Amino acid sequence: MKTKIMLLLLTTVLMMIAAPVVAQWDPNTFMLNADTAWPSYYCLSSTSPVDNILYLVVENPINPDFESSGSRPVQQINGFECALVDWGNFRVVSVQYPVPSINIGSTSNQVVGYSVPIPVISGGPTILATITFAILPPTKSQLNKRVDAVAGSPLPCETATDGVFFAPTERPSIVGSMAYLDAEDTDDPLIAATTWNGFDQPAFLVEPWTVATENQSWGSIKSLYR
Repeated sequence: MKTKIMLLLLTTVLMMIAAPVVAQWDPNTFMLNADTAWPSYYCLSSTSPVDNILYLVVENPINPDFESSGSRPVQQINGFECALVDWGNFRVVSVQYPVPSINIGSTSNQVVGYSVPIPVISGGPTILATITFAILPPTKSQLNKRVDAVAGSPLPCETATDGVFFAPTERPSIVGSMAYLDAEDTDDPLIAATTWNGFDQPAFLVEPWTVATENQSWGSIKSLYR
């Protein structure tokens, strides 16, 4: 009997160790992730100046009032809208989508409709877009100011002064909000939240890249804007 109890306890402990830890986000949360190894990185402690990737994702998509019949999980997404506001030397270079799409806004003002709905990933974030960004080289005055620029930021990015904010688009479907479309309920855009439930905190941070890389990388950065 004791042996059976010990085996049961051991099995339970092993299952707890092996079980993945899944972050529980508020419904309809937009996030910027540095990798597809979820949960999200909030920041990068080091990066190359060019060809960096972020994933714009939605976590826990829920339609709170589907056809007036109550709340239910979103199964497919038909489009989204949000603005991406560069901060410091962060620059959004391009945005790609998981299916052929039309953006009637701009690179920084995303108003996107998908050609076909994209399926929601059960139990994890659903990628809405893939963002390529660059970090311009810091000026000498910026280098002198890179101390506790974002006080209280999660480690390892306390000294970050480059990043990107979420914001509503220039002409939002819902005033003051980001949004996305449930493919089965396209008449009613759904409000998208941010990780911090507001727009006054960066959606993603990047620590400054070292001065040693500046000379060799500056030519590559300039080529993006020719």
